[in-house]
Amino acid sequence: MFLISWCRRLTGATLLVMAGAGTAATPLSQPPSSVYRPIKDWTLVCDNTRYCEAKGLVEGNHATMRIEREAGPNTPINLVIDALGELHPDLLRVDDKPSVLQTLPWHIGGRRDLSETQLSLSRDNAKRALAAMIEANKLSLGASAQNATISLIGLKAVLLSMDELQGRLDTPGALVRTGPLSENRVARSVPLPYLPVRTTVATAIPQGFLATVRTARSAAIASECEQDLQKPNDEAKSLSAKEVLVFLECRRGAYQSQYLSYRVNRDKPQEVQGLVLPVMAGIDKRFEKVLSQPEWDLDTGTLTVGAKGRGVADCGYWAKWRFDGDAFVMAEFHEQRICAGRPWDWPALYRSKASKD
Repeated sequence: MFLISWCRRLTGATLLVMAGAGTAATPLSQPPSSVYRPIKDWTLVCDNTRYCEAKGLVEGNHATMRIEREAGPNTPINLVIDALGELHPDLLRVDDKPSVLQTLPWHIGGRRDLSETQLSLSRDNAKRALAAMIEANKLSLGASAQNATISLIGLKAVLLSMDELQGRLDTPGALVRTGPLSENRVARSVPLPYLPVRTTVATAIPQGFLATVRTARSAAIASECEQDLQKPNDEAKSLSAKEVLVFLECRRGAYQSQYLSYRVNRDKPQEVQGLVLPVMAGIDKRFEKVLSQPEWDLDTGTLTVGAKGRGVADCGYWAKWRFDGDAFVMAEFHEQRICAGRPWDWPALYRSKASKD
């Protein structure tokens, strides 16, 4: 259950930060394509609402900076710096020199023991900070933050790309290429799509069901899986009155396992259908045959899949699908390909809003 629990925590925080109080949900429709675009030491991620997040990521660096912006005319920006240790605005240096960053009204947050600190700015103050950094190479955070630095190489290009994707080029609200064009031409935010929540009734799995499925899939196991896997942790979960979800442990790592995944008729366990989970436009992962850490939530009809890139969980992906009674529909997808920053702090490429039938 660990994967579902941390997904829930991250989902709540993400929706509070990103959804926006004025964004209403609408029936599911074709959303804009998601974007994951690395540019030098920065990565741009935009989701299906046109919310964009630019993040400074260097492999193995705990310190990160991100710039967040909702779609739409005249929307404010947020700038957030995270680091281990204690951040002090007066210690910030741009290319080893003092700058306007030391004079800005930073909001300071983080853990009480100061093992991690966060600095944030919004609106015009965030724009002033970006103007001081956009042509520079690095931001130094000072001795109290373990002398960490954040690379600014790629910052200007990633902000220009954000402006382009949100339709802001040559408008007053652009971050890089401003101009006289009306803010009314800026692309609007797309409301979060609704996905129904359907509770699944737990029905007893027939005796010997898992063993029958494993025997039926022996050829696939021989070609896809570790052959010396001891005591595989196979699972069978009720999907409906007629079907069972079956997860056959296939490969086992230090902190996660991968499973051959199937939809199986309760009355014919020898007849197995491979579980194929659809993805939305712009997401280049494929979820077929072998899934990492699948977890099924009966109460919401939600299947969660996820993989850490390494044990500290500073990179990886996780995704959710909701079962609509016939098929699985993607509900959420988060990914960070570079191992850096805080655990589980991975940007969203796709989001939805749950609704009861």
